[in-house]
Amino acid sequence: MPSATETPDYGRRLLPNLIDNEAKFNPHFVPYSFPLTENPADGFREITNKVHANAINRTAWWFESQFGKSSSFESVGYIGPNDLRYMILAVAVVKCGWKLVLMSPRNSLDGHLAVINKSECHAWVVPAQQPAAVDKILEKRDMRLATIPELVDLVDESPVEHYPYNKTFDEARFEPFCVLHTSGSTGLPKPIVIKHGWITATDAQHNLPTVEGRPPITHVLSYPHQAYSSFPNYHAAGLLYNYSLPFYFGMRIVLGPPGQPVSVDLINSMFEHGDVDSSMLAPSSLESMTNSTECLEKMQKHSFVVTAGGPLSRDAGNKFSSVTRVLSCIGSTEGGWFPTILPEREDWQYLQYHPAAGFEFREHSEGLYEHFVVRNPKYDPYQGYFVTFPELDDDSIKDLYSKHPTKPNRWLYRGRADHIIVLSNGEKLNPLDMEFTIIDHPAVQASLIIGQGRFQTMALIQLKEPMPTSPTEAAALQESVWEFVKAANVQAPAHGQVHKDYVMYTTPEKPFMLAPKGTVLRSQTLKIYEAEIDNVYKEAESRTPVDGVELDLASLETVADGIGKLFEVMLGHDLGPQDDAFSAGLDSLSVFSILRNLRAALNEGQVPEQASKKLTASTIYGNPTIEQLSKAFYGVVHPETANEKDVEQETLKTMECLLEKYTSDLPKRQASIIGSTAEALVILTGSTGSMGSYILDNLVSRPHIKNIYCLNRATDGRKKQTESSGSRGLSTSWPADRVHFLKADFSKVDFGLEKPAYEELLQNTTHIIHNQWQVDFNLSVSSFEPHIRGVRNFVDFSVQSKHGASIFFISSVAVGMQQGVNDSIPETPITKFASAEGGYGQSKLISELILKAAASQSSIPCTVCRVGQISGPVNTEAGCWNKQEWFPTIISTSKYLGCLPNSLGAMSRIDWLPVNTLSTILLELASLDVLPTTPRSVNQNGEVRIVHTVNPSTIPWSELVPAVTKHFGSSVKVVEWEEWLAALEESAKNEGDVEKNPGIKLLNFYQGLNAAAKLGLESPIYETKDSAASSETLRTLGPVKEEWMSGWLRQMGFLNWVRIPFTLIY
Repeated sequence: MPSATETPDYGRRLLPNLIDNEAKFNPHFVPYSFPLTENPADGFREITNKVHANAINRTAWWFESQFGKSSSFESVGYIGPNDLRYMILAVAVVKCGWKLVLMSPRNSLDGHLAVINKSECHAWVVPAQQPAAVDKILEKRDMRLATIPELVDLVDESPVEHYPYNKTFDEARFEPFCVLHTSGSTGLPKPIVIKHGWITATDAQHNLPTVEGRPPITHVLSYPHQAYSSFPNYHAAGLLYNYSLPFYFGMRIVLGPPGQPVSVDLINSMFEHGDVDSSMLAPSSLESMTNSTECLEKMQKHSFVVTAGGPLSRDAGNKFSSVTRVLSCIGSTEGGWFPTILPEREDWQYLQYHPAAGFEFREHSEGLYEHFVVRNPKYDPYQGYFVTFPELDDDSIKDLYSKHPTKPNRWLYRGRADHIIVLSNGEKLNPLDMEFTIIDHPAVQASLIIGQGRFQTMALIQLKEPMPTSPTEAAALQESVWEFVKAANVQAPAHGQVHKDYVMYTTPEKPFMLAPKGTVLRSQTLKIYEAEIDNVYKEAESRTPVDGVELDLASLETVADGIGKLFEVMLGHDLGPQDDAFSAGLDSLSVFSILRNLRAALNEGQVPEQASKKLTASTIYGNPTIEQLSKAFYGVVHPETANEKDVEQETLKTMECLLEKYTSDLPKRQASIIGSTAEALVILTGSTGSMGSYILDNLVSRPHIKNIYCLNRATDGRKKQTESSGSRGLSTSWPADRVHFLKADFSKVDFGLEKPAYEELLQNTTHIIHNQWQVDFNLSVSSFEPHIRGVRNFVDFSVQSKHGASIFFISSVAVGMQQGVNDSIPETPITKFASAEGGYGQSKLISELILKAAASQSSIPCTVCRVGQISGPVNTEAGCWNKQEWFPTIISTSKYLGCLPNSLGAMSRIDWLPVNTLSTILLELASLDVLPTTPRSVNQNGEVRIVHTVNPSTIPWSELVPAVTKHFGSSVKVVEWEEWLAALEESAKNEGDVEKNPGIKLLNFYQGLNAAAKLGLESPIYETKDSAASSETLRTLGPVKEEWMSGWLRQMGFLNWVRIPFTLIY
């Protein structure tokens, strides 16, 4: 659209001034047209720039006569027909010094009032035909009212006096233009004040250069296009497209009849009679058009269709892309229109953001990236987000994306970060792809995958038409929908798959709650179906969880066949008889599904209830193969066949095979002197855990440690580390050129890293602290094979590394817990497999022996550090002993029971190490506390070094009891261990508050301590002579002190911190 003015000052043109300017220099240009009646076939009224500006002036004079001028940007509300009055009124009230509060008519009354109250809105403009929503608002809140004239009167061509607006861009950039609100998808909607600079950021996109030869999308949405827009004028999309495009880019906006909902018939009529060459439609509208041959034929003549406000399904988008260009545009209420590049036609789904947007995509979870906006002064004109939030320097948009498989900088929208479902077992699921797959069914209107805080996901489905009343027809429809749910399950991880018992349909009386842009409001929809959802979960729990799988208890072979089918259903693929199910992907949700199936089989087979009680989740964890679980289960059915010695022998055989597997082909290192370096470069694994966070903090404090490579499973290691370290009061400022975070999988070749990253580690690393290990005492040793393989991979890494990187392996005292009655454990290798306790300890022992062999055969400098009981930090208010561990649980349970045990059974000898002190000890033992003074060499003696980190100065628990009771006072009495245990057992009989009485969850563990104590057993004593000689901190530490105990109680929330009073000095 040409202008008689000089070259426009793009990005600084205020909309009220621009509209007046366009009326002066382009009076006959038509920015808007709309139907004369509710039927588009009756013709359209064209509104010129001159008429539009005149209507704004007329409205401004009317508004001033009703409400006066404002010098403080007072708020005035409006809900009316979706016509041009929205645009006219919004600019008119700005001229009068007010701001218009735009609200969705679909809001609940509580939602309306929340926005009104926070906007301090005490005035209201109403149309002659007042919507019901406004009636309800006015019943609850007194307002100054005025009735706006009809649209036909406002756009009367008779001239009125110009209403001036004289502010400059610099004066008005951070002043309000209007008020929008959030969708309220996670609660009540919140008002967002839209400022002039938010709107001018769209105008600034004129100045953006092309990228890869393709222009920004806004350059395409311009004169002479004429587009039908279905976006509501009270929504951010309406403000961006309907208000801005006609004046900033010269596009004519063709509005629909305000009294009709957007339907396929209306869209077809607008295409037929509206003289349009393009369209702008919400995804929900496009989805409804996919089967309209007439609409698709008319769209063949369109230059493009813009879709915004939510994701468009792949199938629908592909269909429209075959007839016209599909332009996916995106923005936010807070940030305005995000600048994107015109995509290649086949990439309509992907968004390529212009570099001037200042966006970053940070790893959120496997394959997903979270969208962040980062302030950059260079791109200030385009960053509307920081006009809304001038106090911020960066923020998350809370959208998730995945990468294009082959093209860089193309991003596929995958949903909201706050819509990620976190199951009760901690597993996470992005529901968007599953929901899209389900709504591909022609009878389905919408779907939600839910399960927040549950063990199992569920599908809530809304049909386009009510469920058939005929049982036969209803069953047939549900079966056909189930096929689409199964297709959705194929795309989902095992823990996120929906079982058939967990599919629910909505009723016509309670349709999904929708936002103005047509997207589903999750939290509101789930709230109205809360009772029905709870009932589905309860009913499903009472049924056998896996359809089509029956267990025949007749023989071991038939049991094995049934369990094999169970594993196949849970994993989605076959499993060999001796393959470990957990290594193959079995998760905790599947464990409970299998357990329910096994117990159901026992009930059906009329096996005594006492036998069924022997079947627990631990049975599955401890027998992770088809062969092992079949034998264990068959032993429950037929106790006479069970043989515990066979199980023990099988475990020992598994350990022997694992050790052989990972030591049979150890590599050799030739050179005796390694490339020397005066600085240490350290790989630290598991840095985001509790101990790892303290180790990292200690490493960073050592100036001679040049680089630290933190290798973790987290996709965004820096973000996870910030959360972990910050929660413990540790530093979260790590120089990017010194501390590096990499996502790694140690069980994979090259740790799963890209080749350049792995090569960099090989060239630089001098020390490895391998601290990462799965802490799960349920799993059997075979389930830890990926971790054991990781140890072997570190051996290979050390041999290949330029500096012959030393390995410091964090092991556990669990490797010797079964060594012998009250034995002491020397600082030497343990070779007896039976010494280790549980799958966790057994896996650590195998790893120790791999390193022992590597020291001998590969000449690698290896240190094994057997860590004992780690306590909370000391001499600090920050951090806390994990309240889920056995000792903090004893404290919180004792407060609940009103009694504290005078002993701790078999663990009454206290040899604990504070976690922050332990980190210093570990660095001393790893020779990282000081700068090395001699050239590094390979391991000449071929011995693995063993160190123990337990407190050399022990103290009996009985001497620490007063430190606890003095704080609890008379509310807690001291009792014998057995009396305390009996009180806990009694409390466990009744349903109680597990949060206040957490000992119930560890009852079996405490009973085991009691049984060992009765036999006169204590945990072995780990010798520390050599370790203490190498660590001054360990050597001089002293026993656990009363003040340490007081500090732990404060950290756990049982006491208030005592602060030293101070005096203010003026």
